[in-house]
Amino acid sequence: MRSLRYIINKKLFFIILFIFIFTVLMEYFKLQKTIRYYSEQVSDSTQILAANLEGTLLFDSKLDFYSLTEHFDFDNDYWGVEVYKNGDDLFAKRGRQVEIDINSFEHVHLTFDYIFVKKPIISAGAEIGVIVIQRSTKRLISSLEDDLILFFVTIFFLVILFYFAARQINEDITTPINALSETIKNILESDDLSIRVEEKHKVAETFELSQSFNALVRNLGSSRDDLNSLNQTLENQVQEKTKKLSKALDDMKKYQTQLVSQEKLSSLGALTAGIAHEIKNPLNLIINSSSIISHFSTEAQKFSAKVIDKTVTEEEINYFIEDLDDVKMASSIINENGFRADSIIKSMLSQSRSQKSELTDINIVQVLEQAVNLSYHAMKAKPDMIEVEISKFLPKEVYVNCFPDDLERAFINILDNSFYAMREKQKIDPKYKAVLDISLTINNSRVEIVIEDNGVGISKEKIDKIFEPFFTTKPTGEGTGLGMGMVNDVVRAHQGEIKINSEEGQFTKTTIYISSDIGEI
Repeated sequence: MRSLRYIINKKLFFIILFIFIFTVLMEYFKLQKTIRYYSEQVSDSTQILAANLEGTLLFDSKLDFYSLTEHFDFDNDYWGVEVYKNGDDLFAKRGRQVEIDINSFEHVHLTFDYIFVKKPIISAGAEIGVIVIQRSTKRLISSLEDDLILFFVTIFFLVILFYFAARQINEDITTPINALSETIKNILESDDLSIRVEEKHKVAETFELSQSFNALVRNLGSSRDDLNSLNQTLENQVQEKTKKLSKALDDMKKYQTQLVSQEKLSSLGALTAGIAHEIKNPLNLIINSSSIISHFSTEAQKFSAKVIDKTVTEEEINYFIEDLDDVKMASSIINENGFRADSIIKSMLSQSRSQKSELTDINIVQVLEQAVNLSYHAMKAKPDMIEVEISKFLPKEVYVNCFPDDLERAFINILDNSFYAMREKQKIDPKYKAVLDISLTINNSRVEIVIEDNGVGISKEKIDKIFEPFFTTKPTGEGTGLGMGMVNDVVRAHQGEIKINSEEGQFTKTTIYISSDIGEI
């Protein structure tokens, strides 16, 4: 930042520069005018002499030529005069020889030392000769030198004038302002509001500025005293409020665990129908398989009796072997679906437990698949269920060291929000087709999970608040505002991050990045 002194000096410099350039231009045009006037004067006098020489050439009277040129000062002003007749024939001359070829110029030729003028001698409309005069430019140079000396003297005095003007301006304006600036620095460094700036100035504006500054400092001192008193009062009030807030915080901590448990139970309640549907499928397979085994047991007893009686046929033996294969398959179905039902029940129990799950190296694809199944069947069990086209882009197995129960709960919360958004959009547009895209990839040693729906979306005003506790985009009574906050906590516990991109009325895309030791099969 430039100082005031620098700015003033710069402005004055440009003023001087402008005046100098303007004066130079004026002097240049003046010199040009002087030279032009001198050339025209010499040309006119030569023209008069040429007119008087008409009779001289006609009658070859050189005495007339000498009579006409006898008053010429050949020692100082004139160098030489020559008269030519019929082209290049020298008729007469006076003074020294003209130092130029008369055919090398038209009428006037000017050099630093001389001016050459050539004029035709006319008689009866015809040119009968020419006169050439070479005159010294001493008078012209002398006049030009006088003008230049006057010009430089004027410029010199202008520079001196502006120099003293700049000094006076700096003394009257810059110096008081610098003093005011130094006073402000001293006040800031010492925090002493009793310091004042001097009020004796030649310029009214700086005098008023000093007075205003001193008045401001006095007011600041008074205001600081009032502020200190107010701060003391506020400090006492803050201490009292702090005690109340501390008690309220203790109470909030007491209810925090209970509130989180209620949120988990609420989510569990929403999944109950889906869990029941998931368990029903393996139970049906187990029941059907047990019927096969029961039927086989009855037939086996009959077959045993025939074996004892030795009345069994070869065809019956083959049928028995085929039935035995069916029993093996039924046993396998019972075993597989028994484990499946057990896994679903364990997942349901893990959702209801309040303790934190343990780190486990698990196939995260399976965790995501199970979350999708539970959320989807829970949505299908509701009265306002909709048909959803689910597109999955998932690898077969990706093992991650994680908290599987927490991750599954996080996935369920996101998926539940997606199904809700798509249900709401179908209420607006009956022709709407719900689509849910789910993908899982590995980028730079991180698992990237994307869940995107084409539901009602989230407005720009709300998307920045999506992770705030108790904030929900759902109507009152349909959301607690704890779901996405819990999801964010789970993702951060896995040293990851979550991003939400949404356009109202179009889509919502949730991307989760999880940092962990990953091994892909």
